[in-house]
Amino acid sequence: MIEPSPSHRLFQLERFDLLVAAAILVLLAAIGGVVFAGDHVGIYIVEDGFAPVGRAGGADPIRVRFSDAMSQSSVAEHFRIEPAVEGDLNWISQDILIFTPHRPLSAEQIYTVTITRGARSAKRGVTLHDDFSWSFTVRTPRAVYLAPSDEYDRNLFMTDLEDGSVYQLTASENGVEDFAVSPQGNEIAYAQYNADGSSDLWILHLINQTNRQITNCVDARCFGPAWNADGTQVAYNREDYNSGLGLGPSSSRVWVVDVKSLRTQLLFEDS
Repeated sequence: MIEPSPSHRLFQLERFDLLVAAAILVLLAAIGGVVFAGDHVGIYIVEDGFAPVGRAGGADPIRVRFSDAMSQSSVAEHFRIEPAVEGDLNWISQDILIFTPHRPLSAEQIYTVTITRGARSAKRGVTLHDDFSWSFTVRTPRAVYLAPSDEYDRNLFMTDLEDGSVYQLTASENGVEDFAVSPQGNEIAYAQYNADGSSDLWILHLINQTNRQITNCVDARCFGPAWNADGTQVAYNREDYNSGLGLGPSSSRVWVVDVKSLRTQLLFEDS
């Protein structure tokens, strides 16, 4: 039996080492290629990451979710709505855009939203390769009212004028006195009675169905809400009862509350 010479064995080892090294290099190149490609893949709108779709309310905000954290200024340059609509672009996170119209959208109008190609991510600098667009139709308005009309303790209800559906919006045990819908159509300011006979203003958000109290009218009746044009303030009447003074109720005066800070002030100091 002929034994392989030491030089032959060395050659075999060197050849094996070269094959292993080559395989490692190929693997590293493949990994590097994947990393490089992944770092240069364009951004996209995630699946089901846009709304509204189908038939929508006139006050519904427009939502877009991207695959990456986005450059807000770049997206603003590439955001389009047809027909044109005035509104505000806000970000609830680095990848989720919300567009809120200044006024309710027109009923039975078809709107098309487009994010044009070139919108850039914030960190990687990659862009949207192709235009992304979708359309939706605005349904007929809904009517808000107080009911039952023949009872003292009434609550807010809403009727869908398209299909006749009725929804109860509030369930106050002491009743709602009056209300006003915001200019954007997505919030309702209303005066709700308290158990002690006083009343306060509340705001109902129609989209997320949340209520929040915006006044603290102790020993007073606060009523008659009215929104300002941009929906940031609510004017209302305040009538103090003066229970501890024995003077009887004072004449009502007009106050204003900021709906974010809840800061209140008289509209006119001499009113």
